[in-house]
Amino acid sequence: MNNIKIKLSLIANSITIFALSILSIISFYFTKDSLYQSTLYTQTELLKATQISIEDFRSRNISLLNTLEKDILNLPYEALNSQDNIINNAGAILKYYRNSGNLLAVYIGLDNGENIVSDDLSEKKNTNITINGKANNYNATTREWYKEARNSNQMYITPAYIDVVSNEYAITYSKALYKDGKFIGVLGFDVLLTSLQDRIARTPGNSFVFDHKDRIFAATNEALLDPSVDHSPVLNAYKAHGDNNFFSYKLNNEERLG
Repeated sequence: MNNIKIKLSLIANSITIFALSILSIISFYFTKDSLYQSTLYTQTELLKATQISIEDFRSRNISLLNTLEKDILNLPYEALNSQDNIINNAGAILKYYRNSGNLLAVYIGLDNGENIVSDDLSEKKNTNITINGKANNYNATTREWYKEARNSNQMYITPAYIDVVSNEYAITYSKALYKDGKFIGVLGFDVLLTSLQDRIARTPGNSFVFDHKDRIFAATNEALLDPSVDHSPVLNAYKAHGDNNFFSYKLNNEERLG
């Protein structure tokens, strides 16, 4: 009789232990999933804040270029039909926008290769503009910002690049100018990315922004801005998993989470 009681007790204990084990496993997975969802939500919200900063920066500059285009095209065709006329009639407009928009340079590239520019050099010379062209072996028509805008007839935004003067990341917005159906030139401006970087740096978490050439140009961790660093492991892992998904990648033989 005692043996039967002992066996029944052992069976009951085994069932209890098994049930508790199942509950522990279920609880673990529910807790893990809850933690995953909570972390994903938090990180997604941080990325949304970063995205808003990017869109604000982009929208501001697109609007600025469109407004500049409108102001120049308010001039009659006769005021824009030659290099000298553009200098005399649109030069002051280029200078005004460079100063008011806090831009590196504002310019109109002509089909003869000359570039009518308002920048730091024109400021130092106390003039509205200077000419960057044949005299210093420059040809605007060979430049990416000119060719892409002219060929597409749409606004073109370059990948980020290092400005040689400030040694900071910059970007160019450009657009072909037409008056009465006639091509005038390609209008463009260069803008530093420092204001965007400042906003991203103040965002909680650890996020960064890269262009279609996989160049990181804004990040909460400024060390990521070093162009000599190979970021392909994390970028490739992100591309493989898409938006709003966790992923792992190896960097310096260490497993990391993104």
